[in-house]
Amino acid sequence: MKIKDGVPLYLKHLKALGRSEHTLIGTKSRLKKFLLFLEAEQIHLLEDLTYDVLLDYQQDLAFCLTSTGKLLALESQAKLLSSVKGFTRFLKEREYLLHDPGEKISLPKKAKRLPKVILSVDEMKKLLHAPDMRTNTGYRNRVILEVLYDTAIRRSELSQIKLSDMD
Repeated sequence: MKIKDGVPLYLKHLKALGRSEHTLIGTKSRLKKFLLFLEAEQIHLLEDLTYDVLLDYQQDLAFCLTSTGKLLALESQAKLLSSVKGFTRFLKEREYLLHDPGEKISLPKKAKRLPKVILSVDEMKKLLHAPDMRTNTGYRNRVILEVLYDTAIRRSELSQIKLSDMD
């Protein structure tokens, strides 16, 4: 079997697991980049997918430049490698591979960054009380702020939330 033929199977598997559309799009894009690397290395068959090949890919990512001429961020490298590791694990679980070549690949450590601005308690209270609760829009805005504050979910997650998701 060709490696590129396994990608649609993996994406179908992720969809069956209920992964979000954003996850599927991102994984597809990252695996496409991996397939381009494999094409350049003349690696097409699953039997040729080894730990050494993945290690070469990891090293290639470490020296990969972005469109602005900067090195690829560690977080971006980790995402790319994580998608490949998930793909190889899937291939092993489905017995397309005898062993998982991505099992021993270590992901780059992510830099721990603190938020640039942290609101004080008074500032947060002021923000929560800013919407005009006498209007429907103000009430909605207050609920949005409280959900964001109480749950720490992302803006994109909040925009997808349904009333039935709320407890």
